[in-house]
Amino acid sequence: MRKTQREKKQTVRNSRTEKHEEYGSEIHTENKRQNNRNQKNNKR
Repeated sequence: MRKTQREKKQTVRNSRTEKHEEYGSEIHTENKRQNNRNQKNNKR
């Protein structure tokens, strides 16, 4: 059975969070926050 787009996204998201936990560094978290902020601004 093929995965739907939504399932694909979910898997990617899960693997990202796992990687994120591996780093566990404050710097990584801060970068992630900045990226999210930038992405929101770029959408306008």
